[in-house]
Amino acid sequence: VVIVAVVVGGVSLVAFFGYVYCFTCILAGPAFEYTDYVEIVDGSRFQVGQKKEAGKPKIPSSTMHALYRLLLGLVCMVLYLVIGGKYPIRRAGTEEFVSSHGMAARFGFIMIALFGERMKYYFAWKVAEGASVLGGFGFEGYEEDGVTVKGWSGAENIDIVGFEAAACLSQLTRAWNKRTQGWLERYTYSRTGNSLIATYTVSAAWHGFYPGFFLFFLTVPLLTEVERGIRKKINPLFLDETYNPRESTWAQFGRLPLKSKIYLLACVVGTMSYINYCVQVFNILTLEGSLRSWGSFYHFPHISLVVAYVLLKFMPTPREKKDGAKKND
Repeated sequence: VVIVAVVVGGVSLVAFFGYVYCFTCILAGPAFEYTDYVEIVDGSRFQVGQKKEAGKPKIPSSTMHALYRLLLGLVCMVLYLVIGGKYPIRRAGTEEFVSSHGMAARFGFIMIALFGERMKYYFAWKVAEGASVLGGFGFEGYEEDGVTVKGWSGAENIDIVGFEAAACLSQLTRAWNKRTQGWLERYTYSRTGNSLIATYTVSAAWHGFYPGFFLFFLTVPLLTEVERGIRKKINPLFLDETYNPRESTWAQFGRLPLKSKIYLLACVVGTMSYINYCVQVFNILTLEGSLRSWGSFYHFPHISLVVAYVLLKFMPTPREKKDGAKKND
């Protein structure tokens, strides 16, 4: 790798190892490309337009942005310690827990436990984002005046509100581990003919070889296919052309009609319920515990996904409006 980078890419050893061992990139995340790293280090990213001034450009202050991420991360850590200590998710896969609690109680436990478990990741990512921002990474450029900074979200790895209030799987995945998700999309998904199976297999192997990782990640393609069918054939029945699924649902929530609001709220509940059922095995890890917990729900979510997939295949697609309005898919 070193030989290829130095000889073929024309990269100096210092630059190569500086990038590889940059704490806020490869080692701890959020990940960013080599060109981003170089432009931040040499200061060229902070040049205003094409103007070249003598000496290294001054890096805009990012201290308050970094402190905000640090404080948010610490709040998430406290929530993880409080909720995670009382609701340990691995308990969901034990025989004692399954046999002594009803289905509704177990599902409620999983919803609370996984909310607390996510706080652990939010803490790590927000603190890492803060470290990146403090080093100048994540800079989004200047406004037209050449002075006002647009923002420091270029290194953002998690959109907490966007994830917790996602109305569909695509919104949810775009908000979670954003930098890694982008890496997988560029270097796996687009290079394997847009194969979901290949992409999520790589992601599972990347995390490790516990059975729970593979059980979860290989369920996601089925979730994705069902969601695509819903976007194409169900969404147009409830959402008009003013709704843009690629924008924040809640930023446009107020201007939507009542029918659309009720539908989106149902989508939020359904999305989080299905993802929590599926992702619990990611944290349970073992094959026995994962199958025991899924089996205690009679695999109903999996069965319903398969049924929905088949029904959506045969369901007619609503006709596009004659005025050329954009579809919601």
